[in-house]
Amino acid sequence: MLRVQIDFPSGVQRFATEDLDYDGQFWDGRIINGFDLKRIFSYSDKTGNRARSISIQLDNNDSFLNTTQVNDGLLNQLVTLYYDEGDTTTKTLKGKVQKVDGFGLKVNFTVNEVGY
Repeated sequence: MLRVQIDFPSGVQRFATEDLDYDGQFWDGRIINGFDLKRIFSYSDKTGNRARSISIQLDNNDSFLNTTQVNDGLLNQLVTLYYDEGDTTTKTLKGKVQKVDGFGLKVNFTVNEVGY
């Protein structure tokens, strides 16, 4: 299961690859590139001492993220990726949004890892 949490000033937004009620919290199924994100966690040695850069794509066909973009913006927001498929512990990756690559029916943004 892959989940992405974004900490906006106006509140936390939670997204997953499909609609999900996990641990009493609703995760909106908006992640488009879930397969690519899962591969980040499958590398056995990761990248050593280098911070990773991750591209995340979210579905915005219903313009849900437009209000969030106007009120808070995506740039410099804290992002946490959670991955817990087939493992006993949840793997996490924390980062900040460094660049918004596209905003329309799909929202594309780049997250740079922090605290590695």
